[in-house]
Amino acid sequence: MLLTTHFTHQIASLFTAAGLALAITASPASGRCFNMESPPPGATYPVGFSLALPDVTISIDEFQYSGGGWAGPAHDANIVVSNEALGSAVQEIMVDNCTIVFEPDPPAKAARFRYADLGGNTNFEINGDFRNVADLSMLDGFIVGGHLVTVVWVSGLGFERGILTVHPAGPPIDLLRVGGQEFFLDDLCYRR
Repeated sequence: MLLTTHFTHQIASLFTAAGLALAITASPASGRCFNMESPPPGATYPVGFSLALPDVTISIDEFQYSGGGWAGPAHDANIVVSNEALGSAVQEIMVDNCTIVFEPDPPAKAARFRYADLGGNTNFEINGDFRNVADLSMLDGFIVGGHLVTVVWVSGLGFERGILTVHPAGPPIDLLRVGGQEFFLDDLCYRR
């Protein structure tokens, strides 16, 4: 099964702040997309890192294991040269026992991202509705934070790759959190 995107992107600007550079792209649906091509390979962002851009705050936060315990602040997110999530050409962010949090301002109506989950459980949250699941595909067809979530995925022995979409039939999205134990993320887009 081929994973395809429904958005075409053009680079609108490049923000550099607090040592993190993200390519921010405009989508035809009046929103923003983030890929991880601009930060230097190997860049590390620890739990507690936060970056406030003009229309979104991005932070790295703690991760909850399947048994309910928390990973704690000793973990981080890294920019890696790989294409596990089948996103942009060269780089993506590996979220290792932590979560990445997007807080769009103004809030978004919908969101989409590519991911690869190579092991362990996954955390996902919209607007305070937190889910701790074995794989994101388990959320396909569920309502999270008042929004329908759909997932197109492929899986194999010990991995899952896909595209998760948060549909625009719910309240404004002021917080979207996702992360895992061996989790890769790329091409996160949100629509206003």
